[in-house]
Amino acid sequence: MRLLKLTRLFILLFCCIAATTLQANDSIIVKKDARLDLLSAKQALINKRSLMMTSTGLYKGFRLQVVSTTSRDNAQRIKTDLMNKFPEQKSYLSFQSPNFKVRIGNFLKK
Repeated sequence: MRLLKLTRLFILLFCCIAATTLQANDSIIVKKDARLDLLSAKQALINKRSLMMTSTGLYKGFRLQVVSTTSRDNAQRIKTDLMNKFPEQKSYLSFQSPNFKVRIGNFLKK
């Protein structure tokens, strides 16, 4: 009997609190620092860049191979010509025995 009275009291108390909460017309005003928008924009850019990276930390993309030759002088001459004709693009000279390879550009899309 006592348990039944406590249960009814608990239910009545719960209903009163729920009714009060549902009738509340209060509004919440959130004041945030303007720097949060800047921070979230920077984080979005970082996330976008990280999608373009491989698991080894290199960027996905490609370079155009211009020449593969056994002559180092010829490869350096071609690289110099490329740097003069396309100064906005970076050119690369690499050696993979027995060839010197000249590549140009850091392209993300074909």
